[in-house]
Amino acid sequence: MKRISFLSLAGVVVFLLIIFMNVNEEEPFSTGAVLDEAWDKFGLESFYVGVTNPVIYIKIDENTSETELRTYLEQNLSQSDLEYYTIDISPFNEQT
Repeated sequence: MKRISFLSLAGVVVFLLIIFMNVNEEEPFSTGAVLDEAWDKFGLESFYVGVTNPVIYIKIDENTSETELRTYLEQNLSQSDLEYYTIDISPFNEQT
């Protein structure tokens, strides 16, 4: 009887550890979520993520710091995104 109780308790502990480890994994934000957050934080004019061409195109106005935006993206995009995509930040030119 003690052996069954011990095995049951050990199984529950292992199960809880697996759940705890999966819940606490910190995953980087998705590319879209990071760019949406940058949109709100930096007031981007536009952005586009290339599908066949691995480039993230971003248009900013004259009041947005390209350096701060690039730092934000480097800190928040996943390492695989930073290796896969080229980030192209350019000023927004409104055509009249």
